Amino acid sequence: MVKIDHEYVKKLINEITEGLDEIKNIITLSIDDFIQNRSMRFSMRYSIVLIVEAAADLGLIILRSYFNEKAEKYREIHC
Repeated sequence: MVKIDHEYVKKLINEITEGLDEIKNIITLSIDDFIQNRSMRFSMRYSIVLIVEAAADLGLIILRSYFNEKAEKYREIHC
């Protein structure tokens, strides 16, 4: 069984939440203000990258945990 680092999972969830909070703040701007504000555009890009990377890492943890456990059970039955 794959050991899950719960602190790392919490960190990933916090990063996703942080990115979503930043995006929520940014979308309160009018579209014209957003387009004219270079810092906000970069902040939005960074937030999206942060969310995607953290979500991908979280997905890998889940897949690794699920499929490694299934592979171990398969080996026990067939070997």
